[in-house]
Amino acid sequence: PNAALEAMPCGCALVGTDVADVPFLIDDGTTWFLVSRRQDAAAPVNRLAILLADRELSRRMGEAGRLKAEQEFSLEHLVSKTCTVYRTEEWKDM
Repeated sequence: PNAALEAMPCGCALVGTDVADVPFLIDDGTTWFLVSRRQDAAAPVNRLAILLADRELSRRMGEAGRLKAEQEFSLEHLVSKTCTVYRTEEWKDM
């Protein structure tokens, strides 16, 4: 997942596999392509070929990933979410 979080702000459209939290970070077909690790080895290669062949699709997906990273994973957003958690009643009972 770290590679996904590092690539998204750069505007890179990539292919990810459904391991760890990757499926929660990307939107299949919008920000990246997501392939199942249970698919054959040709699946990620085929998705990469699509991105290489369609530069406009690659650009759109990269831009969508960059925007998602800014909106959901920016430092400001993470600080805001953390402060919200600290303000909740459940946190005070811990």
